[in-house]
Amino acid sequence: RFLGRDGIRKLAGSRLDKLDRAAEDHGFRGLFTLRLIPVVPFNALNFGAGLTSISWGNYALATAIGIFPGTVVYTMFADALLAGSQEASREALIRVLVSGALLIFLSFLPTIARRLGIDIPGSEEAGSTSSISDPSASGGTEGGGSTGATVALLLMALSPGALMAQTLPSHEAFSQVLAEVVEQPLVDYSELVERRAELEAYIRSLGAVDPAALEAADRETRLAFWINAYNACMLSLVAEHYPIQESGGFFSSIKNAIAGRPDNSVWQIEDVFSREHCTIAGDQRSQDEIEHDIIRPTFGEPRIHFAVNCAARSCPVLWPEAYSAEGLDEQLDRAVMVLVDNPEHFRIEGSTVRLNKVLDWYKDDFGGLDGLRDFFAPYLSPERAAVFADPATEIGFFEYDWTLNDTGS
Repeated sequence: RFLGRDGIRKLAGSRLDKLDRAAEDHGFRGLFTLRLIPVVPFNALNFGAGLTSISWGNYALATAIGIFPGTVVYTMFADALLAGSQEASREALIRVLVSGALLIFLSFLPTIARRLGIDIPGSEEAGSTSSISDPSASGGTEGGGSTGATVALLLMALSPGALMAQTLPSHEAFSQVLAEVVEQPLVDYSELVERRAELEAYIRSLGAVDPAALEAADRETRLAFWINAYNACMLSLVAEHYPIQESGGFFSSIKNAIAGRPDNSVWQIEDVFSREHCTIAGDQRSQDEIEHDIIRPTFGEPRIHFAVNCAARSCPVLWPEAYSAEGLDEQLDRAVMVLVDNPEHFRIEGSTVRLNKVLDWYKDDFGGLDGLRDFFAPYLSPERAAVFADPATEIGFFEYDWTLNDTGS
């Protein structure tokens, strides 16, 4: 730490002694201020402080607290600043205001501490030149404990989890996009391409969410978050490749032809469900991960199969609004009812019931075929429910239509 100090002393002479005295009297406050308001380059300040007699305790504590607000602003709010510049959402503006208030508050910390009678090591008013690690320098263990407790409380209050818990997205920005592009049961992808910047800004807000804060939220908030994330990322993927055309690869063409996938199916997009293309809660994720690794095993909610949309005509429809924690249960029930009332997805013909193919793929999430009978009972009229519940009624499934759910198709 003191490498080069002797050479500097020869050049500076007695002026270095004055610098040492200033460091002893004001070291913590001075370094804290320079860390908080970074007018001096970070590494230059590191070497410069090392040439003074500032104690290691003061140096470490002033640096840790001083750089914390800037670190929070950079890591937590950079995306919000970008989104705010695009006027994407209210959350972006709120987060910018929070970051500004945070910086202002920290700049007044020494004054606040002084008015509260808390000794700040290295400050003139403290009347002490000893390290913060020496409790006796601030009047015994009681004073040192007060300072330590204050610092601990400050760090807890400014922790990423505490901040991000207040900034989980409300999904209003996504609702605004959906309201303009969804024409049930289809989507106007030409319009979506025009509004792609709004969609991407919303997705960036999901990407900036702290995973710990999301995990701490209630079940409805988390489930609505992940359903919206899946649907928004799927729309983004289609918009990126729209208009979708046959990929042109020989083996891909054969594979899609055998599977009955049309030329404008999302399957023409390479690795459409397995590619990690969407940053959500800090990690790059694929459609498969969101649905099969997060939503299904975490929530055990079979109604999600009526809510997540894979951009195909046979997929349950999108709604012109995002899912929300407040009305999630009603929204999911409504999604089930829409499918039940659509003969292309749910049809009773004599002693046979034909269902959307999705319910065949994921019937285990409902408890098998018998579980499907029990699941749909509350959503059917008494007459239809009786037919469906009859063990003699056969259950079949429609062929899945992978045609893009596009108004222009």
